[in-house]
Amino acid sequence: MNYSELKITDLTVNSKEEGKRWCSENLSSSQLRNFFNEAKAIEMKLEVISDFKEIEPLMGLLCARSAYRRAKKTNLRRNEDPLKSLDKFIQDSLTSIKSVKEYKNFMKCFEASYGFYVSERGGE
Repeated sequence: MNYSELKITDLTVNSKEEGKRWCSENLSSSQLRNFFNEAKAIEMKLEVISDFKEIEPLMGLLCARSAYRRAKKTNLRRNEDPLKSLDKFIQDSLTSIKSVKEYKNFMKCFEASYGFYVSERGGE
């Protein structure tokens, strides 16, 4: 996704598809909430820091945490990989973001996707 220019379809159609995908893979709401909270904490640091270079390492750590948690939750014998789509979303998004504006747009999409996930599950 291109976070430099956010479109309404990114927050509606694309985010709805992402939320449905997370739901279909049986991603738990607590797993999703944990990642969202970590990403939100980075966004909050931007309110104080405003230097993108200072949050790049934090974005890298979030990518690493995502990969680690996915590896811990994957059960190959049962063909279960509940963090597959969320990990891909995080990896693809964070490795493409190059500015504060793009990170803030990413967070809008993450929040919209989270909302559609909750809606698809029928509430928390």
